[in-house]
Order: sequence, then structure tokens, then C-alpha cells
Amino acid sequence: MDATPTGPYVRAALFCERVLVEKDNVKSLVRIIDRVTQKIVGPMPPDAPVPFEHFMHLVVMLTPGSAKGRAEFAVTVEPPSGVGAKTLGSGSLHFEGATRPVDIVINLKTRFEQEGVYWYTFLLDGKPLTRIAFDVRYERVATAGSEPNRT
Repeated sequence: MDATPTGPYVRAALFCERVLVEKDNVKSLVRIIDRVTQKIVGPMPPDAPVPFEHFMHLVVMLTPGSAKGRAEFAVTVEPPSGVGAKTLGSGSLHFEGATRPVDIVINLKTRFEQEGVYWYTFLLDGKPLTRIAFDVRYERVATAGSEPNRT
């Protein structure tokens, strides 16, 4: 019989706008998102996106499988250009047993400077466990400029 441990397994990895945690520790994820659109309306909106900050939650839910004990995690983000990946946060977690889930909720306030897909990587003990894409779009809407009132 193969004694190679298996797990942990990813039950869910996603972004949402709000996480509600009830008294019995049951979580409700509100407004699951995978995209944000920066919309600028005006007489002369810029051709390129203007850097902006966006608040959201990253939720990673794990099932241990045969994993037991303490593990270190980290979250990194890679911008659409692929240049300048950075670590957003890290911590430790503890696996208690095969069916006892571990949920990680990370509050993110991210400054987006480019349009495109940002890749968030969840690492466990230094190894990538999963990647989650978040799409940032820019929409410019030019409106007619106001004319001086001639009466």
C-alpha cells in the first residue's frame, strides 16, 4: 500500500465582497466576484486606466485529507505584465484531521495599476497550492463637453 500522504485539497478559492461569520462559525460569502471594472465618465477620460484601490476578501477553504499539523501559507499577486509579483500576506494554519476543514479569509486592499488579469497564488509551505485569476477592466465614456450659455 502506498503511504504517500495526500492533501490538503482545495474546497474553494475565490474573491468576494463580504464574509459573514455566524456564532457557530458558519460562513456566508456575499457577492462572489472575479472582475472589477473601473469606469471613468467625463468630457475627456484618460486613454489608460488610472490607478485605484479596491477592497475585497480572498477566501481559501481547505480539506486536510491526510495532512496534519502546522503549515505556513502565503499569498502572492502577479500583475498582468508579469513583472513585479509581490507577497500580500502570510501566516500559519493547523490541520486537525481528515474531515476538519480549514478556512482562510484574507482582507485585501489592492492597488490596481494595470488593466488585465492579476494572478493570486496561494502557497502552502512554500509550494503553490492554487491560483485564482482576478480581471481588472477599464471603461472610458466620453461625454459631450458643456458649451457656454449664449443668450
